[in-house]
Formats: sequence, C-alpha cells, structure tokens
Amino acid sequence: MEMTAAIGIFTMGILTVVAIFQKGISQTRMLYEEEIALQVAESMMEHMRAKGLPKIEEEAEIPLPESLEAAKSLRNPSLSLSVRAFDPKKRGLKEIALTLSWQGLGRRKRQITLTTLIAELMQDEME
Repeated sequence: MEMTAAIGIFTMGILTVVAIFQKGISQTRMLYEEEIALQVAESMMEHMRAKGLPKIEEEAEIPLPESLEAAKSLRNPSLSLSVRAFDPKKRGLKEIALTLSWQGLGRRKRQITLTTLIAELMQDEME
C-alpha cells in the first residue's frame, strides 16, 4: 500500500515536470518568433530611414523584401505602414507606424508595431 502511494506521488511529480517542460518549450518558441519579428521590423524601419518613405497616404500594406531571410521563418507574415502628420503646425514631421503580423503558435495572430518620427525636409528649407 505504501509502495503504491509512493509510486503514485512519484508518477505525478514526473508528469508535472514534463508538463512544465512542454510549456517552457512553447514559451521559448514564442519568444524566438517575437525576436525574429522585431529584427525584421527594425530592419524595415532602418531601410525606410535610409531610402525614404514610400509614397502612401495614410495606411497601406507593403511587401516584405525577399532579401530579409529572417522573415521567411515567420508563418504568413504581412507588413503594414501607417504615415500621418505628427503635428500639423510643424510641416514635414511625420509619425510612422510599422506593423508586422504573423501567425504564431496555435494559429493565433501575433503582431508587433514600431512607431517613430521622421522629418522630411522641405525644398525651401534645403536652400
């Protein structure tokens, strides 16, 4: 009887450790996906700072460049860009919001958004 109780307690302990281990693996995978998504979003933001903003009005989906190898590890990635005037009194200052969405574990939609300000120099300011 005592041996059966000891085996039962031991088995429950082993099953608990296995369940915790499984949850840890799931959380690690989710964090890895978020890290990849952040790298892709930061890379796109830096690309826009260097090359200039695409000509869009308010919000648009933009294609992911084929050169971003990291984006290929995300399931169903999509990228959207929102551009709006940050302060109407200050011409040329734009608020840029870049949102990267993908399908995470369990087919849940995940997304990460980066927001920054970019100043566009007007022609009369450059002279």
